[in-house]
Amino acid sequence: MCSLQLDGKHGCGASIISAQWVVTAAHCVSEHDPAQFILRCGTLKHAEPGTDFNIAEFIVHPEFNHGAYMDNDIALIKLASEIPLGTGNMDKISLPDQGSDMEPGAMITVTGWGYLQSGSGVNADNLQTVDLPAVLRADCVNDYPFHDITDNMSCAGYDEGGKDSCTNDSGGPAKYNNVLVGIVSMGFECAKPHQPGIYARVGQYR
Repeated sequence: MCSLQLDGKHGCGASIISAQWVVTAAHCVSEHDPAQFILRCGTLKHAEPGTDFNIAEFIVHPEFNHGAYMDNDIALIKLASEIPLGTGNMDKISLPDQGSDMEPGAMITVTGWGYLQSGSGVNADNLQTVDLPAVLRADCVNDYPFHDITDNMSCAGYDEGGKDSCTNDSGGPAKYNNVLVGIVSMGFECAKPHQPGIYARVGQYR
């Protein structure tokens, strides 16, 4: 995966899907100027040198809802130059079948440089990985009675909490068998019981 950096600081993750395209969360780039960002790939430490790419264009889902619900939280990033795939830990990720979703109970692998604790204000130096069980959509709806969990979202996390994606993991990959099944979108604090992480459901956008 790659680090999407604004003014030289990590803010979101992104996944390589081809030599000139990556995918991230819409809320990471909506209403921003691509010229303010770089994409840093090929490193496990976002603050250390990797291979940096300038950004040519952001394409935000036209029905992205930037309000409380974050529906259709997905965006494409076109790079100004091509990534040399297969070199320096820069590999593309496979995309899921159209209409597919996380299988409830399947262990989903999430990676990112976000906060290690909710509200800490400090990103992880090293790329972090956590495995989380996918949650049945009906259970996720029950866990979030104040939030509209749409068919464009998937959820993953433990009933008891303790492990989760967190702030600044947004845009990063949620993978199953190296297939990009979700994009880190949102949650309410991090790793709380009965508050699984919410992910953009990539299979909806093939």
